[in-house]
Amino acid sequence: VLCAPDTPAEGEEVRDITVEKVLRLLKDDFSHIVVDTSAGLTEATLAAMEYATDFVFMCDLSVSSLQSLRKVIDAIDMLGFDQPRRHFVVNRSDAKVGITPAEAAELVGLEIDVEVPYSRAVALSMNHGQPVVEAAPRSPAARSYVSAAQLFLPEPERPAKRSFFFRR
Repeated sequence: VLCAPDTPAEGEEVRDITVEKVLRLLKDDFSHIVVDTSAGLTEATLAAMEYATDFVFMCDLSVSSLQSLRKVIDAIDMLGFDQPRRHFVVNRSDAKVGITPAEAAELVGLEIDVEVPYSRAVALSMNHGQPVVEAAPRSPAARSYVSAAQLFLPEPERPAKRSFFFRR
């Protein structure tokens, strides 16, 4: 996992050539690389997007978040990033803020893959420095995060269909 910088100033220090070099090195040794980009479409973000097989868009149900996400999606469409699969995750999906998840999906133009409900367990786990999937694995939020991770597992191999008369 490559995390976003702590501050915008640190983010400015990350150059697109550095991102490319790091990703080229990592892809030889790892089957999955997660890059948490900064907000907006910086040169470093665009460099990371060049290597992406999947984009995960995550936001809450606020109008400003949804409108910003729509603008980002429009921009990446204009830039020709049509190959990576797109996943939409709604955070705090059960918030009663006047916009439903269905309305959010329509506004953004993507189906929702995972809805993460509000959970006190998330704040507690963050304050204790332990992932919520370990601290409270049965919480609805932890289960949603597991569902999100499962989007990236290979499809299970299905056994060949047997005829009605198949016998061992």
